[in-house]
Amino acid sequence: MYLVDAANGILVHPYDDRGMDIICRRPALLKGLYEKHNRYLLDYDRETMDRSFDPA
Repeated sequence: MYLVDAANGILVHPYDDRGMDIICRRPALLKGLYEKHNRYLLDYDRETMDRSFDPA
């Protein structure tokens, strides 16, 4: 199942009870989600997410 918000360019793929993938055409919106919900992010791929949104 996919959830789509075409007006904001967001696609959400909830894959099971552990989480979801979020794809967004607006980097600022995706970064806001990353910052707001950071404590819920899984460790899998955390290094990649951190480099993408917090390169310092």
